Amino acid sequence: MRNWLAVGVVSVVSAITGVLGVGCSSAGPVTQSEFCTQKAQAECGTGGQTGGGVVGVCDGLTTEACVSARTSTCIAETNVAIQNGRTLNPNNIPACLNAISSAYGNLGFNTSQDVPYTAVGPATIAIANVENTSQNTVFYTCESVYEGNIQANQACTSSFDCANGNVCEPANGGAKAYVCAPAINVADGESCGSAGSVCQTGDVCVVNKLGEYLCEASSASLGGRGDSCSSDLQCDPSSAGFCDIYAPKGANGNTCQLGYQFGLGYDCEAFGGAKK
Repeated sequence: MRNWLAVGVVSVVSAITGVLGVGCSSAGPVTQSEFCTQKAQAECGTGGQTGGGVVGVCDGLTTEACVSARTSTCIAETNVAIQNGRTLNPNNIPACLNAISSAYGNLGFNTSQDVPYTAVGPATIAIANVENTSQNTVFYTCESVYEGNIQANQACTSSFDCANGNVCEPANGGAKAYVCAPAINVADGESCGSAGSVCQTGDVCVVNKLGEYLCEASSASLGGRGDSCSSDLQCDPSSAGFCDIYAPKGANGNTCQLGYQFGLGYDCEAFGGAKK
């Protein structure tokens, strides 16, 4: 999942109020298409707003191409959310667009400035951890526009599919089946055998010779900025926790980055820009 913008808070709120019909009962609920259009316009820096946005950073990128590309991406992403039983909550849209504004508001033309990453690799990441990670503010708030309704102990594929702030984790330490459960943050060396157990960053839940499931340091080293990766799970969140599929390719493919690097041109491809 990816995304985001650059406008003043007052302008964003005004735009949202107009679309959502706040204080106007005849407007009706916002639709998936309307939300994705708002989101695309925010990311691209259009929609009557001024300053910031990707269009001003990606050389040669047109407004039409950017909005078209990002709307299509949003539709595809939200279709997955809908298929997983999640429903759109219009009340959560303002926070999403404001988060985009904060992340994309200071982009400068032809700079190599990073936008904090907005994608999360592990589908089972604890929502509590995501919420407390500033780099994931956009991802968390925009994912929350579509709320999950899967109850505790029911099968799931992502923490965002769960209701009541629960997380999607193995039913027990060795289970391949995932269920929604309240998050239990587990320290290094402690038991992770219960549903909802979330090991600290860098740890994995493994079984020892006694059949006990414990959080232990992963044998695989996490990549730093520029290291090859195939998912965010392989990147060190403290230095470059985003596996950017549009970054300059290493020998083995994608690379760990701080976030999108629009000034270098590669990430502009994800927003409708020409391939480099």
